[in-house]
Amino acid sequence: MVMPSEYHQLLDAAPDAMVILDSQGRVTTLNSEAERLFGWSEEEMLGQRLTRVIPARFHDLGASSEVPFTAGALTCLARRRDEGEFPVELTCRPIGSNGNAARW
Repeated sequence: MVMPSEYHQLLDAAPDAMVILDSQGRVTTLNSEAERLFGWSEEEMLGQRLTRVIPARFHDLGASSEVPFTAGALTCLARRRDEGEFPVELTCRPIGSNGNAARW
């Protein structure tokens, strides 16, 4: 999914970290707050799975599935580039006309 620049600007204006995933659970877009929190640039995260930023002990909760969970929210820890961890609440919402992309 290619994100038009005006939509990327809208994501960057949001106060929350947002990560856009494709239907296989790979990162297609990060907003600037997600870059700040995780310490990875959007370019470094493109094509990666959430397992890069979610510690392995939370993978069984659904934070690493190829098709992200769709019901409710998941509270766990995320990992920064420097290996530090911080609490996050992951919420998945389908976006796009075909609903194949998900926003975290």
